[in-house]
Formats: sequence, C-alpha cells, structure tokens
Amino acid sequence: NLEYKIPIWDNREKGQECYEKYDVIKQHLLHMNKQSGLADNQAVRNEFLQKAENGDVEGIRHYRENYDNRISLEGIDWMKICNVLETGTNAIACEVASCIQFLIPDSSFIRTEELAPLKKWLDDYTQKADKRIRRLYILELKRHIDSIITSR
Repeated sequence: NLEYKIPIWDNREKGQECYEKYDVIKQHLLHMNKQSGLADNQAVRNEFLQKAENGDVEGIRHYRENYDNRISLEGIDWMKICNVLETGTNAIACEVASCIQFLIPDSSFIRTEELAPLKKWLDDYTQKADKRIRRLYILELKRHIDSIITSR
C-alpha cells in the first residue's frame, strides 16, 4: 500500500465514511491503471511511428489487420504522421491513411483538440492538386476525421 500510496483501509469502519474511502481507493486504482496503460501504449505508438517513418508497409498493415493488438493513437505526434502522408511512398502513405482510419473508430476517445493538427493538414492537403493514388486514401481519411469531429 505504501509503495503505491493507496489509502489504508480499516475493515472496522462502517457507514458513509467507509464508502467515501472506498471511492477514493477506486479512483486511485483507476488512475494507476490508466497511467500504466498510457506508458505501455506509448512504446507501441513510438513503434508504429517508427515503422511509418521507415516505410515499413507490412509493419503498419499489422496494426490494421490484427484487431486483438489494436493500439490507441492518443498522444501520437500527428505532424510526423502528416509528414509520412505527404512525403512517404505511395504504398506507405496509403497504408498509414487506412490504418489511422481503422485505429480511430467513430466512437474514438481522442480529444478533438488532439486531432486538430491532423485535421488542419488534411484540410490543407485537399486544396492541393495531387494526382497520386494516395489522394484517394487521404480524402477518405479526411471524411472519416470530419465525421468524428462533427458528431461530437
């Protein structure tokens, strides 16, 4: 208990005070669980970003095809992702766009403010006359992100 700074529980306590302590412990454990998950997910996000920047199409496809290993993109550096979409090969840009669309479902918990850099880049990109195949994937991603943001 001391290592995790959990409030001490006394089984003799009854009534409202007992429930208040229980709620404090519950909130503390939920917070610890969230922090642990964020730390674990940070490593996976960094790996995803590294594979995208290195042009590892098969590595990126793994995140889209393996539903059991689904990751959260909450906290990812969207400017690096936008750079991959802009300057990467067609194959990696298309795969990254598809993967992002898969990893950010309509019921995503990612805050709208966090998606702002991606949304701005997508809006700017649609103004360009790009004839590469990636444009179709990026336009589909833009529709998806716009629908998430407007539904909130």
